[in-house]
Amino acid sequence: MTHAALIVTALLLFLFDDLIGSADGFSRVGDLSRPALAALVLGPKLVVAAWVLGRGRVAAIRLGGPRTDRALRWFNRSAVMLPLAAAALFAADLALGLLPRVRDLVGNPVLLDELIVWAPTLLLLLVGHAARYPVERRLRESELIRRADRGLPIHPVPGPAAWVAARARQDLGLLLLPLILLMGWGEAVVQLTDAGTFGSDWGPTLGLCLGPAGALGVLVVAPLVLRHALDTVPLPPGLLRDQLLAQCADHGVRVRELLLWHTHGTTLNAAVTGLIPRVRYILLTDALVEELPPPHLHAVMEHELNHVRHRHLPTLLLVAAALLVAVAAGGEAAAQTAAPLLPGGRSVWLDGALAALGLGLWAAAFGWASRRIERQADTPRAAPHGFDPHRGSGPHVEEPVDDDAIAAALDPAPDAPRIFTAGQVFPMLAALGQVAARAHLDPARFSWRHGSIAWRQAYLRNLIGTPVENADIHRVVRRMRVAAVLLLAGAVAALWWMEV
Repeated sequence: MTHAALIVTALLLFLFDDLIGSADGFSRVGDLSRPALAALVLGPKLVVAAWVLGRGRVAAIRLGGPRTDRALRWFNRSAVMLPLAAAALFAADLALGLLPRVRDLVGNPVLLDELIVWAPTLLLLLVGHAARYPVERRLRESELIRRADRGLPIHPVPGPAAWVAARARQDLGLLLLPLILLMGWGEAVVQLTDAGTFGSDWGPTLGLCLGPAGALGVLVVAPLVLRHALDTVPLPPGLLRDQLLAQCADHGVRVRELLLWHTHGTTLNAAVTGLIPRVRYILLTDALVEELPPPHLHAVMEHELNHVRHRHLPTLLLVAAALLVAVAAGGEAAAQTAAPLLPGGRSVWLDGALAALGLGLWAAAFGWASRRIERQADTPRAAPHGFDPHRGSGPHVEEPVDDDAIAAALDPAPDAPRIFTAGQVFPMLAALGQVAARAHLDPARFSWRHGSIAWRQAYLRNLIGTPVENADIHRVVRRMRVAAVLLLAGAVAALWWMEV
């Protein structure tokens, strides 16, 4: 939910002037004294932070006792609600007129006023990591003997400041830095256009073209920045690196580098960044490389390669843009329809309510699309030459591999359709289980962009025995792309018609 809160608050900042800031009567909302405004902005955030930190402390104290489950359950609920509370409080900050008041003090330089307004909310999101530190420290200390028995590296437990800094780089850096770059470029283009820098005749048209072009450029170069923003080094030479590069070649995916992502052994995760091969990196955390057996590690690698093969990043950008333009068109149409019927006409409250409704709809639709993207990435390629009867074996596989399925895969009937087998599915299924266990997550816990671990595992189990060719999820994603293109075209046409 942290990523959802970041995206929603960034959209509120970026769209503030168009959706709220220019509405008539806004100044009446912001006529508060500075102490009163500071109290209303900071007070609720301090209360939320104190509550979450207290839940984390109680959970750490009770860990291992008779009330461990109850304490952890309360803490996890608090951690889930924190991003939602942060987004809601940020929307309240804007409604109170915080951004115009900050601009009265510092002016409107590119990004500075927005970052000042955004900073308390970002700090509140970091409180979630600080609250989890006592629990994670107790859990990691209890695992030292287990790691030693398994011959795994022993990472020193970082202090609270180092822990929060590392988690901020991992959790916020991957998304926050590109968002800041995109917002900065968009604001710079708007200010240059409004100032007449591009001329009066072609200025608006040029500004309209520079916005998407610059955003695309930011997305292209962002991986180069992220590589240094995160604690990464090239994956050392050796058998594992050779195998992963061979897997990339087998999938037809070109990458610039495989990166080892240092997390002090705290995180089992992987990521792929980059729209084009020259700036495309695949990141594997140290804990992932150290703890996952080779079959499961290769399954995680296949997941990341599937993101590239199926062009998931351009798809998500298309869906996000289509939904955003559709929400803008729908909100404008609703405002124009409702304004004559209201006593005060169009006001900040009407625009604010429509903006909140639109962002809620956007978040729900984008989350649904993102979860289907993850489901497609989980789906094994199951190439005819790629079957390995030993791929799913090992002590961490939750279910035995069906010998009949292996025999059928090795010697299929000439006209038999290829089907997903247990050996192809179980490595990813088991890897998901290990990620949940290592992070001490409830498998049923919902994730806005990825879905729950249990939901993804159930999908993989249901794949066994179904035809490989044209799996249902591939049709769903294809239809989603077509729908996004049609929605974007229709929304742009609607906005143009309302402006004329």
